Amino acid sequence: MALARLPIELLDDICSHLCPSDLAALCRTSSLFCPIAQRILYRHLNLSSANHNLSVVVTLSNKPCIARVVHTLRITVEPTVHLFRLFYIALSDALSAMSGLTSLHISLDAHVNPSWVLTPRTRPIIYPRLLTFSSSFPFDAHVTGFLERTPALERLELDTAPVSGTAVLPKLSHAAIPRLVHFMGSCQAVKVIVPGRPLESIHIHDGDLSEDEVACLAQSTGHIAVLGVITSALLVPFLKSLARHLPYLVYLRLMAPFHVSLKPSDDVRCPILTRTC
Repeated sequence: MALARLPIELLDDICSHLCPSDLAALCRTSSLFCPIAQRILYRHLNLSSANHNLSVVVTLSNKPCIARVVHTLRITVEPTVHLFRLFYIALSDALSAMSGLTSLHISLDAHVNPSWVLTPRTRPIIYPRLLTFSSSFPFDAHVTGFLERTPALERLELDTAPVSGTAVLPKLSHAAIPRLVHFMGSCQAVKVIVPGRPLESIHIHDGDLSEDEVACLAQSTGHIAVLGVITSALLVPFLKSLARHLPYLVYLRLMAPFHVSLKPSDDVRCPILTRTC
């Protein structure tokens, strides 16, 4: 039987047993196997400056048909590596074609903060299958614009650097990210992300969560079971506020600085309080 007459599922299974170098060779030598090999070769990508494979971004930018087969993308650029703006433009164009993404992790130079790569240069694109998104980007308008186009997102992790006190928090429609259950980010971002969404796990590693802001966490439509926060509030009233607003809390990681009002005899030894039930 000729290979061309075999079911596509069988050809796909044959190619799935090949190593990346063999798949690349197959793409160059067989027009029959080329689309199948490309689909497997580019399905899960781990690109980094350490692996010296960032040039794949240019390939994806130039060939949207390949970018559409990418399911998971992890791209990491070390802080010591300086890239030209053309690279970020190529990354933006590549992301604009990755409609099949299920997981996206981006870690780029925080000093440059090219969060604009999330904003398509031409027509908007929806990511209907994206479940996980983590990035080194702070909470800004480019990030919220991206979140508006991720209806299935369940896990979101952003840079925990606080938003400038003079900066206006970006807006996010109430209909965005309706399935979000896990969030990690800044204290200011929580005020926009949490209300009206089914959060179950929240981690805030910056800022200073007050008793009044605990009420904001209670605006989640889900049962928050896991919480990690930093606070300088008095611990006993703060814990009472947590118990009142978050009755379903199972795991708490609370980082709190020592208060100058504490007496030496007070039984406070560690600035990290963890409770599990």
